Amino acid sequence: RPLGVGAGGLAILGAMDPEEARSVVEMNGAHYAGFGGLTLERMWQAVKETRERGYSFLDNVATPGSAALGVALTSDHPVAALSVAAISGRMQTSRHEALAQAIRDQVARLADTLQGLREIQPSP
Repeated sequence: RPLGVGAGGLAILGAMDPEEARSVVEMNGAHYAGFGGLTLERMWQAVKETRERGYSFLDNVATPGSAALGVALTSDHPVAALSVAAISGRMQTSRHEALAQAIRDQVARLADTLQGLREIQPSP
């Protein structure tokens, strides 16, 4: 799947440097239509909303009838994200912020764990 079609990939795009994200989206532009009829305009809107909210949300894109929400592991160059997916009816707007916060909590725990691993590994 092109980066951005899933909630994790969209969260990564939202956390990337804007120019790098633009390059990735433009490279993948021709491939988006195969996923829920995504267009470049719709993808750019999704990236913008992700940046504003601090989490991604997609409904009926990668898999019809499903929705997903994601949060990127922040760093100088985000390369990973955590996401959760469910049938669309279980992802009501009223639950988005609570779900995003639960994912943020896990992202923070994972980031702490990864930092701890970096600290105990010898430098090359």
